[in-house]
Amino acid sequence: MPYTLLLNDKTQATGDWSDALEWLEYEWLPLVLKGGLHAIAYIFTPDMHNQLASHEFIARLKPYLRIEAFDDAPAAFEWLEQASAAPRINFI
Repeated sequence: MPYTLLLNDKTQATGDWSDALEWLEYEWLPLVLKGGLHAIAYIFTPDMHNQLASHEFIARLKPYLRIEAFDDAPAAFEWLEQASAAPRINFI
């Protein structure tokens, strides 16, 4: 059974990971879309530098799948539950 939902909890993340954005968009994303992923709930870190890369990551993925940002896990889980019933957006 494919994994269709992802909770990406970055609350403990630190530092700049923007160098990984190209790999995430062009290598990771096509693989997970083919694997069935169609929604990501993204919980922000309090680290402002990390949030910049997070905003860019979300913007790059929005055309291909459902992705929303949250400040806390309960809201993210609630949204994922709703997103699980929504149709897929697109394939690469």
